[in-house]
Amino acid sequence: MSKLRVLSLFSGIGAFETSLKNIGLEYDLVGFSEIDKYATESYCAIHGVDKNSNLGDITKINLDDISEDIDLLTHGSPCTNFSVAGAQEGGNEGSGTDSSLMWNTVNIIKEKQPKRVIWENVKNVLSKRHKHNFDKYINTLDEFGYNSYYEVLNGKEFGVPQNRERVFVVSIRKDVDDKTFTFPIGEDKGIRLKDILLDKVDEKYYLSEKVQARYNPRNTPHPNLAGSTAPEFRKIGQRDLVYKEEGIMGALVATDYKQPKQILVPNKLIQVGLIGDKNSQGNRVYSTEGIASAQVGTAGGMGGKTGLYIDYKGDTTDRAQSIRRLTPQEGFRLMGFTDEQFFKAKESLVKEFYNGRDRADSQLYKQSGNSIVVPVLEEIFKNLFNR
Repeated sequence: MSKLRVLSLFSGIGAFETSLKNIGLEYDLVGFSEIDKYATESYCAIHGVDKNSNLGDITKINLDDISEDIDLLTHGSPCTNFSVAGAQEGGNEGSGTDSSLMWNTVNIIKEKQPKRVIWENVKNVLSKRHKHNFDKYINTLDEFGYNSYYEVLNGKEFGVPQNRERVFVVSIRKDVDDKTFTFPIGEDKGIRLKDILLDKVDEKYYLSEKVQARYNPRNTPHPNLAGSTAPEFRKIGQRDLVYKEEGIMGALVATDYKQPKQILVPNKLIQVGLIGDKNSQGNRVYSTEGIASAQVGTAGGMGGKTGLYIDYKGDTTDRAQSIRRLTPQEGFRLMGFTDEQFFKAKESLVKEFYNGRDRADSQLYKQSGNSIVVPVLEEIFKNLFNR
């Protein structure tokens, strides 16, 4: 099979491109379109692409600049106004919402007539409130000469411990459609959070003692949730949930940078009491179930540099665990990207925007939350291209 000519729209960090490479499908990039400067930086670093290949704002693309025939057009258009997490303004053509940018893709399809098109979006686009836009998309492509197939697929059934349901639409130009395409059937492969979590993470990802103290375990067993850290003055929200290592995480979202997903993990430090009333380093008593507290040069006196220890043999179900945030690297893993790709993105962001300082976390959280689960795309492409 000759190289595919691929036009990538709403490219993000290139989940479609990664999946093509992973299954050995060679392609030539006709161009990519991404307006976020941070995502563009990561995309180019991950895929070794020159920034000049970026066609920029989809509303301003000059189609005369795209002279090649297109074998595959990909677009994960913004889900912002379809998502249940937002105000659900929808994506009506001409409405000016982010989600209405899908119609700019439709205009490109009309003009360039790619052989195959793949669209990904949130499941809620199929809800009663938004289904008219979904149906209009399918019907419009039918008028342009395409057969469309769609299915809701969940990342957790494709080897990724993330409960991420998304609708995928594969549209094939009728003159090249042999009508044999079917969507892959997923299955639980038994992979859980513990299989992708890092063994050691920076202290900054552990919740403060104040938030740790708010932890409330669930009253009833749950396969994925351990409890929450919601304060008493408000209801439990998605960001307050604490996930089990043995479970599957809820869907990552771009706004996770505000409060990343929380995980209950084996504790590195277990304080079980105090000597006296003062809660100072020298007075704290730690369990031997954990590790030593950080050594400080001024911590002489009671407990020396590492605090006091006792061999605590009581009920350690909760005491032997602590809560930390998901790291950006783990977020990339939950989307099916490799550590090598993560570090390429991070290093490029740090160099380009942060003068070498390690301050790229917020953008990396956004990029994983905005992306598409790579293993799901791999299986779709295998069926689409008979791999």
